[in-house]
Amino acid sequence: MDFSGIIPAVQTGSQEIAIAGTTITDERSEVVDFSDPYYDSGLQIIVRADNEEVSSIEDLEGLTIATKIGSTSYDFLQQELGEDADITPYPGTADMYMGTAGAQR
Repeated sequence: MDFSGIIPAVQTGSQEIAIAGTTITDERSEVVDFSDPYYDSGLQIIVRADNEEVSSIEDLEGLTIATKIGSTSYDFLQQELGEDADITPYPGTADMYMGTAGAQR
């Protein structure tokens, strides 16, 4: 299932429960009930192993960045970088990784 469909699936009853890397937000808490958080991963930047130029959020300016649609990482990137980066949202993790497989800096 695409990430953006997880909460709507629970809301409509097509899925009784969902387990996913989903950030608990006030907005989401208004439409579904969350368990107590069981894992706190934070946000991570993933780059090619040979990339030594990116080590912080500031280093992403001017780059093409993949993220998941509806994720808090997308919201964070929009807030932090806005128009200073090409932020491309993908429906799922596999799509995100495959979409950037050929991208070069």
